[in-house]
Amino acid sequence: MKNQQIQSLFLIFAALSISFIGSLPFGVLNLTALYLSKNQGFLLSFHFSIGVALIELLFVILTLFCTKKINPSSIFFKFSQLIIGFFLLIIAIYMLFNSNQQLANTIRVQGNYNSFYLGISMSLFNLVQIPFWFSWNSYLIEKNILTLRTKSFFIYAVSAAFGTLIALSLFNYLGYLKSNFIEKNSLLIHYGIAVLFLSVAFFQIISGAKKIKFKKMKLIQTK
Repeated sequence: MKNQQIQSLFLIFAALSISFIGSLPFGVLNLTALYLSKNQGFLLSFHFSIGVALIELLFVILTLFCTKKINPSSIFFKFSQLIIGFFLLIIAIYMLFNSNQQLANTIRVQGNYNSFYLGISMSLFNLVQIPFWFSWNSYLIEKNILTLRTKSFFIYAVSAAFGTLIALSLFNYLGYLKSNFIEKNSLLIHYGIAVLFLSVAFFQIISGAKKIKFKKMKLIQTK
């Protein structure tokens, strides 16, 4: 019982961390949340963030059940760590060579709108989260952190949604304070997050490559 509780806590931490860090790079969603909070108020921005988090929850559940259909011994599971590494590497390289993704490029939302439905609609078109969660699901299942049980899926999906909500709330809070911190340090923050993603990407690629090499050596010795 105690081991199950520890595993659940570790799963919650993993899902929160993955989702939180994944929501930090400057993009349409977090910068829109910042803009709304700064110009329309914290409450409208928070409604927007809830809409985004709900779609994240649905996407995570969808990818979980699709991942469940895949055979654990398949190539996708075996190479999940490498897939994650290359996926993060692509994001890092894109960020390093596209430093113009700053606050000045935030979408200016005008006219009558419902911020909650705006968050839902914008998040629905953020399809990059599908391969992102597919890769992480496979990796966590392969590492026995995430189990193929409904309860485990529910804990994981809800924690992931909260991770996104917490990250967007950070942008909401900065906007609410009318803070110029991001405007003044946008390049530093942008490149800092890019370097973080680059470091994690190299770690995942090297670890994944070593694991595959070890398995091949083990297979040769068995033969």
